[in-house]
Amino acid sequence: MPTCLEVITEYLSNSISAERSIETQFRSCSKDGDDAEVQSFFETSANRASMHAESLDNRLASLKGKEEHRSRGLLAEMFSMAPKAAQIGHIAEERIAQNLIKGFSLSKSACAMYLALHSAARAARDEKTAELASQLAAEEETAAEHFWHFLPSRSKIAYNMLTAGEIDPAIETRAPDDRLTETMP
Repeated sequence: MPTCLEVITEYLSNSISAERSIETQFRSCSKDGDDAEVQSFFETSANRASMHAESLDNRLASLKGKEEHRSRGLLAEMFSMAPKAAQIGHIAEERIAQNLIKGFSLSKSACAMYLALHSAARAARDEKTAELASQLAAEEETAAEHFWHFLPSRSKIAYNMLTAGEIDPAIETRAPDDRLTETMP
């Protein structure tokens, strides 16, 4: 049976691997399309993931000593499964919207990961790790809100680009000049 320290160090190792995977994905998204604002936010998010991994690594080192993290835990595998191949053949605006959905999902998943780390650390009476997990969860929640903020406008842009050859429904219905309507069939 593992000790409290072993459990916490495993959670930390898995979280480090997950953050490295998230960082890689965000860096890839930062190069997709031509939306400078979204690209910049993905680059910022990749840097945040790197800083999170460093903070977790420092905490792990203080608990167990410096060692290499070889395992790619379940969380890292899960975070790396967001398929880039599914975007082949899609226009840049669609890929940007899909990347934003992925960014939102990854940030929310990281929140859940940190909630689990926080709970385990509290159970192990490791307040420093619990505090770190709470801080990182709050940062991920803020990032998720930013991804959420981008989604409506970038989805609308993708929709408009995909339907550019169609007659604008605003002309036929005398609706405001807003191609994306709130009603659904």
